[in-house]
Amino acid sequence: MNSYLIAAALVFTAAGCVSLFLLYKSDKSQRRLRRMLRQYELDPGMLDEHDYETIAKGVRHRCQKCHSEGACERWLDGKQPGNNDFCPNAPIFQELKEYLGSESGARVEEVLKIK
Repeated sequence: MNSYLIAAALVFTAAGCVSLFLLYKSDKSQRRLRRMLRQYELDPGMLDEHDYETIAKGVRHRCQKCHSEGACERWLDGKQPGNNDFCPNAPIFQELKEYLGSESGARVEEVLKIK
């Protein structure tokens, strides 16, 4: 009976550790994603807007599954020269910037109310 309790406790502990790790990884991914949007002069708040829900879902998914976290952190910190070809979302961010910047001749900052 004791061995079943120990086994159950180990299973719950392992599940808890995995859950905490996934939450940690998701949080770091969200911070990098928001910083990357700012680099493109896009409002990170757009990830929470209904108008961009489909785009945001895909962007978040690619960011969370990306294996270039280290390169991303270094690039965002200005420690890695060059552009961000490593980023799977870079083409989407560029297209959004161009699209939003061309809407009725408005600038990206005006469209998204960036401060």
